[in-house]
Order: sequence, then C-alpha cells, then structure tokens
Amino acid sequence: MFKVKKGFTLIELLVVIGIIAILAGIVLVAVNPTRNFASSRNATRQNDISQILSAVAQYAVANDGTYPSGISATPANVSTIATDLAPTYIPTVPTDPKGVTDYTISRDAQGRITVSAPGAENGETITVTQ
Repeated sequence: MFKVKKGFTLIELLVVIGIIAILAGIVLVAVNPTRNFASSRNATRQNDISQILSAVAQYAVANDGTYPSGISATPANVSTIATDLAPTYIPTVPTDPKGVTDYTISRDAQGRITVSAPGAENGETITVTQ
C-alpha cells in the first residue's frame, strides 16, 4: 500500500508567497495612500482659503469697501487679520491641515486679494484671487 502524503511542498509555498508579495506591491503602488492623503489635505486647503477670501469680502462689504488693516502688498500670515474676521464673518480662521505653515494673504495694486496655501503638497500651488 502506498501512503498518500497531503500538503504543499516548500517550493509551492514559496511560489504562492512570491505571487502574493508581487500583487501586494502592485496594489500599494496603484493606491498610493500617501498621495491620497496629501490630495485630501490639499482639498481642505482649497476649501479653507475660499472661506477666508469670502470672509474678507464680507468684511469689506460691511465696512464700506475697506479691507482689514493687516492686508498689504507683502504676503502676510492670515492670523494677522483673524481678530477682524472671527467670529463675525467666519467662525474661526482655518489653519493648514498639517500645521507646518499657515495661509498667507496679500493685496495687489489693483485691490485684488490673494489667499495662498504655501504648505500645499504633491507639487501643487493653491492660490485664490478675488
């Protein structure tokens, strides 16, 4: 009588493990969670600077076209005008999701206000001008 051995050989197990490792590597490259998280933070930044710009516009309408005094031609930190905007025109002035840098605001010679997110990721530049 022959005894039939059940189970996998070492070679079969190594081949399956190798295939699983290759597939896992492909999935990680395709999904790229780091890039997805960075894109999510950039979307938050875009929303934040739009809110700040809207609050500045509301401030100007309520104050006969005068902008907060902290806005100049040189980009300044948005926190310099936080007391002018919050809580009347915006509940709180948003900060960068990573907290490394803060949003900047400036005014050009034509009176246009620009709010930027210098901490943007994935090589993006996030700027809104009104």
